[in-house]
Amino acid sequence: MAINNNSFSTNTNIQFGSNELGDFWLNATQCSIPGISFSPPEIDGRTGKMFTLPADNVVFSDLVITVLLDREWEMYDIIYNTFLDMIDIENGTFKQKKFDMWLQVKDGTGKDIKKFDFYGARLMDVGEFDLDSRDVDDSNIEIILTFRFDTMDFNNLGKMRIAEREN
Repeated sequence: MAINNNSFSTNTNIQFGSNELGDFWLNATQCSIPGISFSPPEIDGRTGKMFTLPADNVVFSDLVITVLLDREWEMYDIIYNTFLDMIDIENGTFKQKKFDMWLQVKDGTGKDIKKFDFYGARLMDVGEFDLDSRDVDDSNIEIILTFRFDTMDFNNLGKMRIAEREN
């Protein structure tokens, strides 16, 4: 997937957003789909051998998304106004937003491949980015966003499974 310019309107095959944040969505240049770790508990047996039981919980790694900073800095304004306005410097308070978000992956023709839904998401990190006086007009400057979430689903499989159990 090639990026030809750094205009705000540059489309990619990875889009993400949240309807809960006022129809917020952005294009991404890269993302790391979270890993899933199962945590089986171990118990001590009388013989000194540890017995591994079936997993009783799931741990998701963070969702990491890279976005392209556009020439007009509209991307940074959106990120700042959407997420960083929760910091109240005057009162010394910090109220982190929790929201549901989605990530859509498409192929080269624009056809949907997978859609991931993340529930109870929180922005954990807005990565630093470097500016250089030698940058040219088409220099690609990227910002890395890290999200943590409670649970995830893809292609609404979880919702379909719940509906099947209820019927």
